[in-house]
Amino acid sequence: MWNTGMPLAGADGVESAPQVGSGRPWMARGKAGTSPEQPPAKTRAIAALVALAAGVLPVAAYGYTFFSGIANYDYNATIDYGDGPKVLTAAEAARWDSSVWPRGDSLEWMVAEGPWTEPYRDIWHETHDSPFRSVQEVVDLMAEALEVWEAVESADIRWEVNGARAVPGAVLDGRNTMSVRPDDPDDPPGTGRASQAFLWASRNVSGSWAITECDVWFPMRHAASFATDDNDSLRTAIHEFGHCLGLNHPASHDEWRHWGAVNPVGVYGPTPVMSYGWSRTNELSQDDIAGASLLRPAPGTAPAPGSIAGELTLAGEPARYVYVFASRLDEGSLRGGVGAFSAEDGRFVVEGLAPGDYLLRAQPILSGAITGGGACAWLLEGQATLDVRDLLRLDPVTVSPGGVSSAGVMELQPGRTGSPRLAQ
Repeated sequence: MWNTGMPLAGADGVESAPQVGSGRPWMARGKAGTSPEQPPAKTRAIAALVALAAGVLPVAAYGYTFFSGIANYDYNATIDYGDGPKVLTAAEAARWDSSVWPRGDSLEWMVAEGPWTEPYRDIWHETHDSPFRSVQEVVDLMAEALEVWEAVESADIRWEVNGARAVPGAVLDGRNTMSVRPDDPDDPPGTGRASQAFLWASRNVSGSWAITECDVWFPMRHAASFATDDNDSLRTAIHEFGHCLGLNHPASHDEWRHWGAVNPVGVYGPTPVMSYGWSRTNELSQDDIAGASLLRPAPGTAPAPGSIAGELTLAGEPARYVYVFASRLDEGSLRGGVGAFSAEDGRFVVEGLAPGDYLLRAQPILSGAITGGGACAWLLEGQATLDVRDLLRLDPVTVSPGGVSSAGVMELQPGRTGSPRLAQ
């Protein structure tokens, strides 16, 4: 998924806009995803655009569990880079405005009418019949994708699709919409548009970003996959709706496996829906569940989740943007995995952990995330620490309900070798 403009709590302005797919954040001004009419001078708003290039990037390690916005669009601010790379805790994450989506209420969605039932051209310029006989089929499938998030018992997530309407998609109009667009026939064969989630937010009285609207649109080739019998047929939609919750891209749990492996699931379980991992399933990972539950915790959730805090160093210096997985020990086996990147100072906090004993594993950002159009390419500007070996901490860390457990300082070793997916 290419990060193309995310709301960072406390940031103003945007970076100037490179082309989509460059791996750098951007915000299209006056194009799809921005309001056709600018708000009044006292209104400050941003739009976040997050794209999924399905099947293009085999690994993920974009970065942070939550939105905070490395680049914003503020209608009244000068163009700026915002806060730059920043690792967030749940307390700093952008959340939905409680007046727009109160706790215990349902967030309403609608399908924007469009070419859902028309023939479409794929990225190879071949024409296919539409898999949808009616827009109602699309409504039902979108409801099914939303239900995946609703099923998280530890999160207060309720949303519903109220049919299809002749309304515009991806514009700031107070409606949360799902829309479809054909690929551009002028695109070179083998390329095409990505699915995108547009997050709209404004400053609240505390100075944090409060989400007020989300619009999602899909290229027809992605929409067509929803009607198939594949195990991951709804994964793209589920992913984009996760962005609408306020979730960003974590690392892929299985990225230590060879990129050509089929349906790899390592000891950390399936890769997060929010990542670029290879797992072919609509199932949420523990990382997805933890992130959603931290953003919108269900009332009375027990036991309270805990956290693990620590520090990564290399030759005594902070190890930046190295990913740390926390996997729970359960009767001698590792169950799932929740991760977090170390910050600029090498410190990390893995949140949303059920009480128990955890093993920690650290690994650097890998090549699929930092080269070409990789989702984490811009982290290189933050001098991400790359030449480090994986580290497995064999001394378990015990997490207590609602507590913060210390992992102390974990010293990493240089000398990355052995994987075709590693940064050179």
